[in-house]
Amino acid sequence: DFTTWVETTKGVKLKTNFVGSGNSFGDMYNSVKTGQEGVIGLGNITIREGRKKEVSFSPAFMNSFAILASHKSVTELSALSAISTEFNGMKAWAAAGTTNEQRVLNLKKEHYPSLTVESVSSSPEAMQKILSNSRSFSYLDITFYLDAVKNGKSLRRHAVGDNGSEEFGLIMPLGSDWAPIMAEFFQAKNYRSSN
Repeated sequence: DFTTWVETTKGVKLKTNFVGSGNSFGDMYNSVKTGQEGVIGLGNITIREGRKKEVSFSPAFMNSFAILASHKSVTELSALSAISTEFNGMKAWAAAGTTNEQRVLNLKKEHYPSLTVESVSSSPEAMQKILSNSRSFSYLDITFYLDAVKNGKSLRRHAVGDNGSEEFGLIMPLGSDWAPIMAEFFQAKNYRSSN
């Protein structure tokens, strides 16, 4: 959509080169952070104040909605305050460097101090760990959760843990001269009002 819009409105034909496997949020983020002009990071990237010191963000294109998820065999959690009892003996997976990692660590700090948290490189890997270990859980972005449900995966959403407090944006190297063009594009397209 962006390349078509740039060609139509600016008269410039862009050549895109998609790189990366999507297997590591940290690798993608760091590649953009240290990248050159024309590098854009696309993914479930939460706009956070600390990150604004490292990368330039596009305007938000959707709200970030995180789901507390476990294997379907786990009984639904009654309240976050009950997690240390109802999820006793379970472990949590956290995609390193993500906002969902912070959510898991906050759960540990506020409600489950003895919780074992293990890092993985990506949200898809966290989801696979949950699916293969019914005594574990994680926070997953809604996009991963909905795809899993659509494909019949054995996940359970624990609604008491839903968190929709942040927004997603694209990232570019800090100070990128593409940021104003990206902002103009998002204003013209108004993705946040679409279904």
